[in-house]
Amino acid sequence: MFGILMMEHDRRYDMAEEWLDVIKLMWISEGEFDFEGKFYKVDKGFMEPKPIQRPFPPIINAGGSDRGRHFTAKNCDVAFVLFNPEDPVQPKELISKYKKLAREEYGREIQVWAASYMVQGQTAKEARDFYRY
Repeated sequence: MFGILMMEHDRRYDMAEEWLDVIKLMWISEGEFDFEGKFYKVDKGFMEPKPIQRPFPPIINAGGSDRGRHFTAKNCDVAFVLFNPEDPVQPKELISKYKKLAREEYGREIQVWAASYMVQGQTAKEARDFYRY
C-alpha cells in the first residue's frame, strides 16, 4: 500500500516501534522536531492539532507472537487478545502473562481486552446447535 516490500515479521515490529516514537514526538512536541532512525527520517516534523488525550491517545495492539507480545507490553496501553472458547483456563493465564511481561520487563501496567460474542436462540439447545454450526 505504501510501496514498501513486505519485511520479515519481527522487523515489521521494529519499524512499528520506530513509527510510534515518531508519532509520539508529533503528539507532544511544541514546534518542529527532527528525527532520524533506521526506518524514518523527519526534518522539521510538526503536527497540529494535538490529540485531546494527554500525553497521547491509548495505543492498542493485537500481537500474538512473542515479538508481538513484547511490542505490546513495551509500547501499548491495551493488549487485544483472542481467547480459545473451549479452554476456560486459557484467558486467565494469557491475561496474567501479558500483565506480568509488561510489569516485569518494561515497568508498565497494561489492560487486556478481548472480543466476545453471544449466540441466542429460542431455547438453550437451539443456541448451542447454532454455535456448533
